[in-house]
Amino acid sequence: MRWLRGKNWVEIITLGVAIGTFIVAFLAAHWSAEASTQTDEREKKKELNDRYLSALERIGSRNRDVRMGAIYILEGVNGEGSSYRLQTTEFATAFLREHAPKRVDAKLPMGELSLKERRRYCLRDLPLPDVDIAAAMRLLSRRTPDPEEKPDLHNTSLALLHLGGAPELSKANLSGSDLRCTYMPNAQLQGALLSAAWLQWADLSNANLQGVNLRWTNLRDAKLRNANLSGVNWDHTQCPDGTSSENDKTKTCIHHLGQVDEPLKKPSPAS
Repeated sequence: MRWLRGKNWVEIITLGVAIGTFIVAFLAAHWSAEASTQTDEREKKKELNDRYLSALERIGSRNRDVRMGAIYILEGVNGEGSSYRLQTTEFATAFLREHAPKRVDAKLPMGELSLKERRRYCLRDLPLPDVDIAAAMRLLSRRTPDPEEKPDLHNTSLALLHLGGAPELSKANLSGSDLRCTYMPNAQLQGALLSAAWLQWADLSNANLQGVNLRWTNLRDAKLRNANLSGVNWDHTQCPDGTSSENDKTKTCIHHLGQVDEPLKKPSPAS
């Protein structure tokens, strides 16, 4: 080896030690960084798990403020950890089914209502949803949905909710639910089940209702301007203009959407 000729062996050994030390230091730094990353990931998972379990303990509280706190914790966990999304959706929907069941004694006004009467009914006669109910719906409507999710909200009372933005409720089971006077423009409801639901005076303008089941649904005076209505099941649907889909030769409400006045935008605790 020509490069060794004339070299002092002490220099050669010193150089070898220096190179070896550099390699060892480099590998140690790499392993340390990798170990630190793994530790950080474990700590993050543990923190998320602790927060998740804390929320589950609180959500059953009789104190509404405690339940609100639990819902906010779940929303934070849902945003940070994809592994909790399915569980969070299941708990939120179970919470809504338990705390916001559809009232069997709810009275519907009879006959056609004037604009003034509609405003009075939606803004005065209907009670605002409880803040924890509105918060749970906000959690669901703002989440990133899992392809396998089918949120079960059947027979729930969600009247007068104000869900701005583009609420994500695709594939949700809202059959038999009370959605009167809800404000949900741009809602993503494709593939949802809304059979026998109450949607009177609801604002669903620009909503995606592709493939939605509206069998026996009451859409009287609902606002569907510019909504995507392709593939909708119109079986025995009460149309926005008060007629029945069964009385139209197409068996749909496409020609009976009516011209509804401006939406009733009373903000609810979900806004």
